Amino acid sequence: FFDVDSASCIKSLVGHTDSVTTLATYKDNYIISGGHDGSLRCWDVRTYQCLYEIPAHRKKYDEAIHKITFNAQDNLIASAGADGIVKVFSAA
Repeated sequence: FFDVDSASCIKSLVGHTDSVTTLATYKDNYIISGGHDGSLRCWDVRTYQCLYEIPAHRKKYDEAIHKITFNAQDNLIASAGADGIVKVFSAA
């Protein structure tokens, strides 16, 4: 998180064990992140805590998750991986 007034980083969300490659906002207070460690993580931006981790994709050629998207109407999170699989998760 970046403070515009002081031009400094005030908080980092640490948890992935490899590069983070994609982010999506979920409702008003959450961020979903995905990366080359193959996991999806849900972060609460009010507490800066990782609420849960989903081992979603297998690594392939040192890559794993390329894209995450969130569908608010149906409460679904979808991820696309280097393993050639699209996975859809219920966010309810």
